[in-house]
Parts: sequence; C-alpha cells; structure tokens
Amino acid sequence: MDLDKNWHSNQKSAKIKSLNKKLLIEKNMNIQPLGDRVLVKVLETAETTKSGIVLPASAKEKKAEGEILALGEGEKIKALKLNKGDKVLFGKYSGDEVEMEKEEYKILEYKDVLAVVK
Repeated sequence: MDLDKNWHSNQKSAKIKSLNKKLLIEKNMNIQPLGDRVLVKVLETAETTKSGIVLPASAKEKKAEGEILALGEGEKIKALKLNKGDKVLFGKYSGDEVEMEKEEYKILEYKDVLAVVK
C-alpha cells in the first residue's frame, strides 16, 4: 500500500513540475519560423456588424488577417519581400495554429500568404 501512495505522490509532483516548466517556457518563448514560413499574430474580427447586430461565435468567420511577428530565412519567403509588422491576408484554414498566453498565432507557409494590407 505504501508503494502505491508514493507512486501517486511522485506522479503528481512530476505533473506539477511539468506544468510549471511548460508555463515558464511559454512566457519566455521566442518562435523563429524555419524555411519558407512566417509567424503571424491573428487579428480579432469585429463581433458586431456595422448595423449593430451582435454575432454569436458560431456565425463568425474564421480570422483571415494577421500581423507578421517573425520570418523564416527561406528564399521563397524572401522573394515576397515581407517585413515584421506587415499585415497580411491568408486562407481561413491555412497554416498551423499555435496558442500561447491566450493569444492565437499561426505559422504559415509562403504560399498561404495571399496579400499585404497597406
């Protein structure tokens, strides 16, 4: 019986250490996209229409605009002449979603970037 208690307490402390480490990593994490990829912070869309109608979460479209936070070193991404801080449009379901500190980010390939918003 004592072995079971120790095993469970060790497992719990290992989980707590793992969670603390994960939180620490997320707070200090810098993501650098590789190759022909960009890291984009997804921009929020309006929750009400111009006429003042509030849209429920199920009626909202996926976000398709974001701000570039980091660029990869690939030749194809360099050819697009993108810069940090540029606002870009991308396909609604393109890229890989990443969530850190309750913020939504996407890692997009060069071909997923559709346009620069000026």
